Amino acid sequence: SARVLLCNTKPKRCFQGQVPALPGYLIENKVAKRWIKEDESLREIIKPHLIADELIGNINSQPERHVIDFGTKNILDVTKYKNVYNHLKETVYPLVKEKADEEEKGLTKDNGRRDHLKNWWILWRRREDMLNEFGKLKRYVACSGVSKRNIFEFVSTEIIPNAAVFAFCFDDDYSFGIIQ
Repeated sequence: SARVLLCNTKPKRCFQGQVPALPGYLIENKVAKRWIKEDESLREIIKPHLIADELIGNINSQPERHVIDFGTKNILDVTKYKNVYNHLKETVYPLVKEKADEEEKGLTKDNGRRDHLKNWWILWRRREDMLNEFGKLKRYVACSGVSKRNIFEFVSTEIIPNAAVFAFCFDDDYSFGIIQ
């Protein structure tokens, strides 16, 4: 039978993109640009967010939305970004609380939503390990996980893939050719 090769698992190089889980974490490009124009420090927490349809459906694969990603910042640090915090407090917190309450009452299966309520401003599935790998690269190989045919493309590490896009953390042409 087939064996798992250690060289394929350490270091991990293939990741599913982020799962925000709630629409409030995503904002339109024009909103992101306006907020960043008003406060340049927001570049740290607001990033372009690429979905599979944009990857394979747009000629230049440009994201049409941004994701709000506070990383692992605590609530005191998060409240310093007043506009963004207020946006999440209005659009995300009520839904996270509702899902946690449903889980508490046994209306839904235990999926960690009660724990998420403690840090509701943090993305549901942030993919910290993927982002750490991105820190070592300028680009990665992206592929839609929901297409009939696999189409691979280099994407800047400044652009964060969503859950329907897989990121292969290689930035060299040789690896791209092998994956392709």
